[in-house]
Amino acid sequence: MNPIDAQAKLFDYIVCKEIAFSPVNPKNTGTYTPSGIAGGVGTYTTTSTASHFIAKMVFSRFFNHPDQVEVYSFFYPEGIKKSTPVPMDIQKPTKIYDKENGEALQIEFSIPNKFKNQIKFHSDVVFALRLHLDKSQELHFPYALNGKERYLGAKIEVKDLGSSIFVSDLNQQEKVTIAPLQELKTSKPW
Repeated sequence: MNPIDAQAKLFDYIVCKEIAFSPVNPKNTGTYTPSGIAGGVGTYTTTSTASHFIAKMVFSRFFNHPDQVEVYSFFYPEGIKKSTPVPMDIQKPTKIYDKENGEALQIEFSIPNKFKNQIKFHSDVVFALRLHLDKSQELHFPYALNGKERYLGAKIEVKDLGSSIFVSDLNQQEKVTIAPLQELKTSKPW
């Protein structure tokens, strides 16, 4: 591996390793099913569905301004293996401060209204971004590797099922996958 590619891989491991996703106003429903046996215990299941999320991430050293961010998010109604990506609505990134008072990035994104009725248990969302470090030199993080521009990506679920033992929860802390944007939009990295 040449030194420039080695440096790119090193920064992959230390700059931003995870993205936290929180649903905004998820729809929660519950169903009780009796056991059918006298004296038996029934089951209670919950379903959580979200179409609007907030992503939060901390960059170890590069993030200075929300205008540095290039972000994409795609909804896959039938799952990433079986559907064409639907571009999601994305709000302008904002700078926030994390628990240690360090700079962090927050981005809100949502499934377009006309696709919300297509959310299923196997639906996926792919979130991808990169930072423009120096646009004049076309320098971005993650750095290009083997001549290919790359993005930080994460795949999340939009509908979850829980039971009386396991509570459904769409808060997700995802490790990032780094790959070209076109690859992140396929099932290959997931």
